[in-house]
Amino acid sequence: MLDATYILPLRFRTAGDIDELTGYLRWLDERIHLIVVDGSPEDIFDYHDGRLEGH
Repeated sequence: MLDATYILPLRFRTAGDIDELTGYLRWLDERIHLIVVDGSPEDIFDYHDGRLEGH
């Protein structure tokens, strides 16, 4: 793992397919310390939380 931290701010207005993003974040999380900050509305945040939980 690299000695680096990546902070990714997110803000989505609608729920959509985030499979590609989820795959990328899981790949990235294996290589560096990853922090995702989600400023989406609560319902979208909850959807993302369920998809990205533990990563």
